[in-house]
Amino acid sequence: MNSASEQENQDLLEKREYWKWAEKTRSPRLDYLRKAVWSKATKGSAYLPGIMADTELIYWSTNVFKESDPMEPWVLTKANALHKVFSNIPIFIVDQSRIVGYNGSAPNKIQWVPWSSYMGNEDIYNDRSGYIPEDDRPWLKEALDYWKPRTLLAKAEKYLTNKERMVSAMGYTLWGNRALSNFDYVTLQPEWMYKYGLEGIISQIDEKLDNANKKLHEGAPDGVEAFEILPKIDQWKAMKTCLQAIVNWSRRYSRLARIIAENF
Repeated sequence: MNSASEQENQDLLEKREYWKWAEKTRSPRLDYLRKAVWSKATKGSAYLPGIMADTELIYWSTNVFKESDPMEPWVLTKANALHKVFSNIPIFIVDQSRIVGYNGSAPNKIQWVPWSSYMGNEDIYNDRSGYIPEDDRPWLKEALDYWKPRTLLAKAEKYLTNKERMVSAMGYTLWGNRALSNFDYVTLQPEWMYKYGLEGIISQIDEKLDNANKKLHEGAPDGVEAFEILPKIDQWKAMKTCLQAIVNWSRRYSRLARIIAENF
């Protein structure tokens, strides 16, 4: 880069014209990756052409829930469902990309979570913008009917008044209730997570399970303490299953990356 170009770029930074600076200094590889991104933003009320709803999560999780013991704790069944998804969902690596991993089965697909809002499910299913392959509609209808009474929204509505349900649905509030939105988030603990890694966290869970089993089965158990421990055991087991699923999913990407590196 000649001195004139360097000075021009420096001037852009000093003027805080960061977009123009990025356009001029971006590498060919980064420019390619930028253009390869499928934007998930909406224009008006519709996604951009080519964007589709990903039905992999619905397919695998519905199968697991239907086949599971109805008396099994929900958190364990959900963990097994996520393990099934991570083991079977198609994975991909965008050409020239060094950062991998996406919760959809293709770069143009948005993951569809069936157990949050039945209204959200119906909105997606009934939309005729091409988000769903027509061949998938029969089994999707059956799956969404299965999930409707089991969604968080259906459970939350039992505790809402008619007015509260109406206000949430009509959008008078900024967000509505979390069950209606079909969207949620978690707050990570990065320092702890990166310090121990997933395998280290699994070891911590194993230690907690061992201690819980000792309290339950060695000597005379404390009734009150046992009552508090039992749901924690299910939660810990579910956490371990999900972490193992992510580890296996990561190894699938590792294998794919090696195949690409050695053959392309």
